[in-house]
Amino acid sequence: MFLNGKDWECPRCKNENYIGDSVNDVAASKSLDFLENNNIEVPFICDKCGFKEVLLVAYDLAKNRYEVDYEDTVFCNKDTKWRDKLLKEAGLITGDWK
Repeated sequence: MFLNGKDWECPRCKNENYIGDSVNDVAASKSLDFLENNNIEVPFICDKCGFKEVLLVAYDLAKNRYEVDYEDTVFCNKDTKWRDKLLKEAGLITGDWK
């Protein structure tokens, strides 16, 4: 499966990061029905500056590709407790994250 458009651009350093492996790791544990109807939450670390984020990624069955849902990023629609919980569960942060 493919990613659509540019890879994730870090909001801190503007580096474009390859996210395909991270998306596939999360998607592998989901059913096709789930992927068709829900965004998946993909914890990710920027390759250049180390910024940690949770990306929302949608799967388009008709086009057989994933798309980062830029309109529904964690910055816009999720609280920091939710974001930190996912990053902790993925082992990307420990303790309190500021």
